[in-house]
Amino acid sequence: MRDLRFHAHSCGELIAQCPLLERLVIFSSELRGDVKLVDIAKLKNVKVLSLTLCLLHNMSMVKLSTVFQYLSFLPKLQELYLSFQKCKFLPEDVAQNPVSAAFPFLKTLTLCGMDFSSVSMLACAFGILFRCPNLQILYIIAIYENFALPPAIFPPEVDCSTMGQLQLRNVFLVSIKGLDDEVCLIKYMLACSPMLKSIVIKSSIESNDGNEKYKLATKLLKLHRASPMAEIIF
Repeated sequence: MRDLRFHAHSCGELIAQCPLLERLVIFSSELRGDVKLVDIAKLKNVKVLSLTLCLLHNMSMVKLSTVFQYLSFLPKLQELYLSFQKCKFLPEDVAQNPVSAAFPFLKTLTLCGMDFSSVSMLACAFGILFRCPNLQILYIIAIYENFALPPAIFPPEVDCSTMGQLQLRNVFLVSIKGLDDEVCLIKYMLACSPMLKSIVIKSSIESNDGNEKYKLATKLLKLHRASPMAEIIF
């Protein structure tokens, strides 16, 4: 079995018995709690994976880094969509890179509902880039669960000699506020992506606050670009 679709019945055990499955999409609320991440991690042939994490079993009792660790067990994974909305993860130490697993074949990554008011999620958004050496397309859709935004946790300097090059072609950042850490993330992608074509940014700054948007645009347009054709599109 290479492509499996189901809606309103038990499927956890069925997934575990489909070793040839190549594409898996879990989005129906009727499946809530029926599928375990540990079972998904056994599907060694999966190339395309789309998960709404809050629908999986016991997803409020793990660390976000554990999610990426399990998914790294999928050796052929090329396209990954993760929705973090309505998930509450255990806090973790972000002094070290929270994403230690590698995704050598991943080419397209979508992170939906990344809480950029969470230090842990910011660190994971930054850290995942180190572990996807062949990533070409990146989508990040940010949310802000807390009114008090976190202080900057990343150094403003970007040293590509220690971070390594990225293979990014196209980046889409939606609903960002222009926080220092968000700017640092963009700075890293621009400086370390020699084949980058565009970064499309849709800011969540209030539409009537033109001054803040202008400040963000000015700051980003001054950043160094490794790719001579890279565009920043607002």
